[in-house]
Amino acid sequence: MNKQLTPRKIARAMQVSEASLKRWCDRGLIPSVRTAGGHRRIELGAVLKFLRESGRPLPAPELLGLPSAVGKGTQVVSGAAREATAALAAGDDERFGSLMYSLYLAGHEIAEIGDEVIARAFAQLGDRWQHGALAVYEERRACEVVLRVIHELRRALPHPEAKAPLAIGGTPSGDPYSLPNALVELALREAGWHTVNLGCGLPVATIADAVTDLRPALLWLSISGSAVAEEILDGAAKLVAATRSRDVHIVVGGRAATDSVLAVLPGAKTVASLRELSGIARAMITQQQTPAD
Repeated sequence: MNKQLTPRKIARAMQVSEASLKRWCDRGLIPSVRTAGGHRRIELGAVLKFLRESGRPLPAPELLGLPSAVGKGTQVVSGAAREATAALAAGDDERFGSLMYSLYLAGHEIAEIGDEVIARAFAQLGDRWQHGALAVYEERRACEVVLRVIHELRRALPHPEAKAPLAIGGTPSGDPYSLPNALVELALREAGWHTVNLGCGLPVATIADAVTDLRPALLWLSISGSAVAEEILDGAAKLVAATRSRDVHIVVGGRAATDSVLAVLPGAKTVASLRELSGIARAMITQQQTPAD
């Protein structure tokens, strides 16, 4: 659930007057709600959205529960992968979290951060591991650091509109990789979708059951594990039937999304990056909102 904050705390974090903050709320620049007692409360996601759009600084981010260095370090994607690699190799949650929030508040989309910073950082970590400069536990620890920050960012994003479409997804049996799956969900939420992350290592038949029960507009399959092809082949017929009967779009990504896998998922779109996925997701919402002639 998105954290709710008092105007006083937000004003102190931004180092502006509480009166100014309330005026911005009254003008609709920062959405707010009222408690049963009539007190104004503002969600963290609404504050971050305002800061991103206005370009205003956040001198005291710790007052909002954010890392204290947010906004004081790297705020451009170029070169951020190197800083992310160093933070992840050291298992430094605070440093990595500060970098991610700084990039986000500077206006960079989650998809861009995922592609240009997180993916590149793990490529560099993988290269270190291959050359014996990184232990297995350090790589696994880095994954956990990123997952924790992704979870925090998810809670901080503005809520999708009530009428926003639903996307669900996960990884098939044989694929234990939770990081790509979590990044996909975060990118879709930022693109304006309600999301349900089904988790990792799921039989394709139960993914089909989820399509039937939850009735999403989009199903994502993150396929990074090398042992998933047979599982998908076995359950593809049920999955295709479930998605076709409900006009569900399938989007597939990951290094194990081979031709043999795609052949049994007719009509599925393949994506090579989070930005490509985000573009498809945003286009679908625009198409949904465009009145028919």
